[in-house]
Amino acid sequence: MTDRGSLNRLSRCISCLQHWFLHNHLLLNGSKSDAIIIGTVQRHARAPQPTHLSVAESCVAVSDSWKLLGMTLDHTMSFNKHVSTVVRACNFHLSSLRHIRSLVSDTVAQQIACSLVGSRLDYCNSLLVNCCNRNLDKLQRVQDNLTRVGCNSNRSTAAGPLLRSLHWLPVRQRINFKLAKLCYLVTSFQQPDYLADLISPYSQSRLLRSSTQKLLSVPPHN
Repeated sequence: MTDRGSLNRLSRCISCLQHWFLHNHLLLNGSKSDAIIIGTVQRHARAPQPTHLSVAESCVAVSDSWKLLGMTLDHTMSFNKHVSTVVRACNFHLSSLRHIRSLVSDTVAQQIACSLVGSRLDYCNSLLVNCCNRNLDKLQRVQDNLTRVGCNSNRSTAAGPLLRSLHWLPVRQRINFKLAKLCYLVTSFQQPDYLADLISPYSQSRLLRSSTQKLLSVPPHN
């Protein structure tokens, strides 16, 4: 929301944050702060966004995207810019691997593929669970090309059988696997702590066959 009331509440929140920093002998440096307002495409189109915010008596420009811990977050959470950045980096390393492919064995090539390109495809991929098909298809094309290079196959070879031969899950399945693993760790070991409070088991009003499936409750959408 970007109406006047919402901006006033945001300003008060920033002011409280600054006071908390001072109370704990810390300094909120406005000159090193970034600002981004996240909302739906419709919300951004309906309400004009402020160009600047005041943080610790500093004027901070509001950006359309923000890089945090290697993830590029855009103001609509579409991850378009992040996916484009990942694809560009992966293609760079993929091109380098193609140049030396004839000089290394299949095992070495596949290890390089996983460490330089596969790791970039997997990094924080759980955030892409609801990403649009267009972005997921871009990442899948990178993985398909990576598979062909790792198996020393030509570009017209179908990637599906190659993925299965390498025991590599496709992009969408890798995202689901990451989420399933996180849910398992939380429900079984209460780890990581910061997710334990966000996941709760699904409670049924009566006994059903699905009662033994350890289902999780879906939080309501606000």
